[in-house]
Amino acid sequence: VRNGNQITVTVGPARYDFDRASGQIAAIRVDGKPIAGPSNLVVWRPATYCERNRLDLRPNQHDWNTYMQGLAGLAKTWSIEESNQTVTITTQTEHRADDLNYVVTRTVYWISATGTLRVDLEVEPHLDVPEIPEVGVELVTPGGLETMHWLGEGPLDSRPGKAEATYFGFWQAGPREAAAQGTKSGLEWARLVYAHGAALHVKDCAGVRLESHDDQRRALRI
Repeated sequence: VRNGNQITVTVGPARYDFDRASGQIAAIRVDGKPIAGPSNLVVWRPATYCERNRLDLRPNQHDWNTYMQGLAGLAKTWSIEESNQTVTITTQTEHRADDLNYVVTRTVYWISATGTLRVDLEVEPHLDVPEIPEVGVELVTPGGLETMHWLGEGPLDSRPGKAEATYFGFWQAGPREAAAQGTKSGLEWARLVYAHGAALHVKDCAGVRLESHDDQRRALRI
């Protein structure tokens, strides 16, 4: 369904809204209940102390806690293909801070006949830094999040090569609990369960992190 700048794909109880202006997810609902969205590109995170040691020596300086974060996407191209089995949406989007710092992404969204969403993301960075500490997608989580479940490294945070204090297993924690904080790597899947009974299930990703922007606003980085 096309409604101005919004494209809506509905399969059974699953509904996906896409914003044509940004080329990104606007909202995801199950049985009319919000479980995620909007989405935005992630190409940075606040720099660690060790990273700042290198970054602070660069001739061009930025605020390394906010660099390239929260930039609105501008869709350059947009296409939709439909078949009996899938709806495929392909977008090319630009996220620009200035002429020396911008990112071009190509994103393909596949919505299957069973209502699942697969996302393939290609990132072409044009940045005034030698490396990128984090690349992915952030999905805003609506209010009412009760529990985060995951099958992977836990219960503490872990990253590839930094998992000596964790071990593989099934874990769960409330969003305010310490165990829910930090990056969860080595994942088979992760699930966010809401008070209204619906859940967001994520798999086939390197890791996730539940971000707390404040006591009420949270987002899942994938």
